[in-house]
Amino acid sequence: MQGILTTAEWSQLQNALDERRRAQYVRILGRDSLTLDLMFCGKCRAKIYRWHNKDTGKTYGRCRNELKRSEAAQPCNMPPIPYEMLREAVVADILMQRRSHRNSHDGRYPQAPG
Repeated sequence: MQGILTTAEWSQLQNALDERRRAQYVRILGRDSLTLDLMFCGKCRAKIYRWHNKDTGKTYGRCRNELKRSEAAQPCNMPPIPYEMLREAVVADILMQRRSHRNSHDGRYPQAPG
């Protein structure tokens, strides 16, 4: 009996399905993602993702192109950065911008219409 697909086509299809399964592995957990869309890799400009190392129990920021090397057109070799350090940098930047904004308005904000 002859099948619809050749053996080579069947193998190619199975490989594609396996790759798709791996590519869809994204977990969304109930944790803060303060740095998402605010931090980008200094080497390749990809997003920095929060990553938890189960072996050490530590959390890091990792370049998307380093984390997903098999999918990246240009894999990155940026080492993981302690997440707390990234979080502190984002908070400091937000506070600095807030102070700058207050100073530029000299403490006066427009009154809401009423």
